[in-house]
Amino acid sequence: MQAGELRDRITLQRLNQDAWENLAILPTIWAAVEPQGDATYRFRIRARGDLANKADIQPAMRVLYRGVPLEMLDIVEASRLSETHLIARRIIVEDIQDLDLGRTLQASP
Repeated sequence: MQAGELRDRITLQRLNQDAWENLAILPTIWAAVEPQGDATYRFRIRARGDLANKADIQPAMRVLYRGVPLEMLDIVEASRLSETHLIARRIIVEDIQDLDLGRTLQASP
């Protein structure tokens, strides 16, 4: 992996009880971002000891990319000791007031 390919900064976070916290070891890192469609992204990063396999994303873990939280789906060791791929998907949360309840609203005169 060439350093010039790593153009975007991402932040890795873990859920600790009821709050998201940055990972203690280098939470903000350089990544090569590849959109995969359907609000899913592949983040190519340099290998990290604290992200060796899928078991390391438990409990809940997420990626902050351009200020948007993405749910971590998978970790793939692409090249031993040099490159890791993080697969993450945009988290879509709708407020109950924003949901369409099947009612048609009429405009007030």
